[in-house]
Amino acid sequence: MDIMALVSEEDFLEYTSNYNYKTNFLLDSFFPSIKTEKLFIEMERIIENGDLPVVALAHAFDTEARIGDRTSLEKLKLEQILIKEKLNQSERVRRYLDHGANKDQLVDYIYDDAGNLISRVLARVELMRNQLISTGKVSIDENDFKLTLDYGYKDSHSENFTGWEDPTHDIIADLNRIKAKAREEGKTITKAITSSKILSYITANKAINELFAKALQLPTEENIFRWIYANFGIQFAVNDEKYKVKANDNTLHRFFPENVITFIAGDGTFGNTVYGFTPEEDAIPDATNSGYVTVTQWYTPDPVATWTKATALVLPVMNDIDRLFICKVNGA
Repeated sequence: MDIMALVSEEDFLEYTSNYNYKTNFLLDSFFPSIKTEKLFIEMERIIENGDLPVVALAHAFDTEARIGDRTSLEKLKLEQILIKEKLNQSERVRRYLDHGANKDQLVDYIYDDAGNLISRVLARVELMRNQLISTGKVSIDENDFKLTLDYGYKDSHSENFTGWEDPTHDIIADLNRIKAKAREEGKTITKAITSSKILSYITANKAINELFAKALQLPTEENIFRWIYANFGIQFAVNDEKYKVKANDNTLHRFFPENVITFIAGDGTFGNTVYGFTPEEDAIPDATNSGYVTVTQWYTPDPVATWTKATALVLPVMNDIDRLFICKVNGA
């Protein structure tokens, strides 16, 4: 049975167009996905719609209007990142055939592989988004490819919180300090992302425990989050999600660093995850793929193999990098 004939190019385009790209990743809702043919124009639109307003000037009658300015994108050295992964399907499909699998079962298997590959691409995108909000940059050093995307994050927005492992340390003063830093720029911190480890420092803090004791409450994670929001206006979230580099590798890695707190000013989303049209899409005549990832399949005669590949051209873009305030805890 010809594997290539089981799922056509058009079938894969329909599959990726109708694929449910919503994931359980934390930053999925913070960086909604969009697709565009013109990345530069889309970046300009996203960045110019930042949080801080730009005011027009009052004028006397019969005077010329001031010429406004636009956000300078030339300062941002950004380009979309090509992410792709492929799997050899032929060997396993032959094994399925030897054990009596029918055509429908083989088609399901091929689509399962396609979904698996798409999920790997989306996981790599989530890693980029977490890197952006925890460092202010996206750094790539893998597969003989090195690149650093500099979004213009200001080092002055960074703080070092030391002593948090000490239950007597004044964590409340540190939280007030980062809020004051944002307030100096006319910003209000509304969200924070951190790890369970950092949250454990907060729940073990003596001063915070005394406040909860007076209120006859336990310093549980849920109560701590409510208390921080009520007293500081900051909605905390914990990101302990893990990933693997290879399917059979038992080594786990964190999407978000364990010893970091990222504070975000303003409301609404951070920006967008901007997808472009992949080289594979451009090579398909009259392709209409409204999905973010392209799945393709091809055959090689030597060695004999049928490959399935998922590809995305993508870049997370923040509407205002100055919304980020990144704090390293205990000198991380």
